[in-house]
Amino acid sequence: MLRKIFNNAALPSYVPQNPTVLVSAVNNDKDRGDSHGYVGLGKIVAEKLGGTYRYIDDDVLRTDYPHIADSEAARGEYLREYGWPDIIFSHDPKHLFPATDPNAVFPHINLFNERSKDGKKTYVVNNINEALARMYAGRFDLVPHHITPALLHEHGQLFEQAYKDIKGPIITVMMADHGSYGLAEKLLPKLKSLPESTIFVCGGRRTDTDSYTEMMAGLFSTARNLGLENQVNILGYDFQKGRKDGAYNPYLGLIDRSEHIILYGDSKSILSETLSRGRALYAFNFCGFDMPASLLRSGAVRNFDKVARHEPLTSPPINVKNTTDHVANKIVGQYCKHLRREMGFWRGLGAYVLHG
Repeated sequence: MLRKIFNNAALPSYVPQNPTVLVSAVNNDKDRGDSHGYVGLGKIVAEKLGGTYRYIDDDVLRTDYPHIADSEAARGEYLREYGWPDIIFSHDPKHLFPATDPNAVFPHINLFNERSKDGKKTYVVNNINEALARMYAGRFDLVPHHITPALLHEHGQLFEQAYKDIKGPIITVMMADHGSYGLAEKLLPKLKSLPESTIFVCGGRRTDTDSYTEMMAGLFSTARNLGLENQVNILGYDFQKGRKDGAYNPYLGLIDRSEHIILYGDSKSILSETLSRGRALYAFNFCGFDMPASLLRSGAVRNFDKVARHEPLTSPPINVKNTTDHVANKIVGQYCKHLRREMGFWRGLGAYVLHG
């Protein structure tokens, strides 16, 4: 409450009182990194504006309006109940609010605004994570995400409840790609000196069940060949099957509880989310995008392909730039600029001179 009062006092007078910031994953995948980025940005933007944060997706609409079978009608009911938001984060705003001008242009990269039926002008962000980071964070080493220390702590406790008998330090393989590319042969020898350890393979959105199964089979086979089957515990989560079955997803809990994390494949979102825990990680087979050189130079990320077989795993503390907060600040600035533009040139100029 005190923070909200402080934010309101620090804002220009032309910013509306208690603006609504809506994050929507309607007609999209709520588990994708871009959706996570919107959640993180939306919460921070709402806090900085002294406003109210709201979130909806298809599941939320089905739960809140079970009597409405038509998804478009459910979205209309949501607007009638909560009103038109001041700021929307959505990859697909045209599907979110089909009642808007059917001739409106919805560009993929640029920020834009759209007028509701009652004349209220809404500021909409529909950029992907990489575009937002590139626009607002310069070098775009990392992208916005939804991770906070409180969120990690909460899910770390959930993970402990789900895996009470886990053995030794946890080495997590975050899968963001297909195949296995010899990871098992590079990883297992490093665990010979440990009396007990656990390798936990966490599948992702881009990982099909066949690739997950291949990774697990390679780890089990290599462990047997090295005589480590009774020393190394191998667990896993098949994302595609787990999401279909409604199984517990250990992703966030693993970020919190893992001793070491290996990012397998290419994902700026997983990279950013895992580094948010404040410890270095390893990256393996990241051929689809160039790993930012600054992360490699600082030691925040180490190329697992090039680590010697005899070298022990290390994940020291690191400091990384808070890209989410930086981008949120820029969006708040752009929103204020949008409000001044709505006031007309001279009034907007006067507002800028007087209030910034």
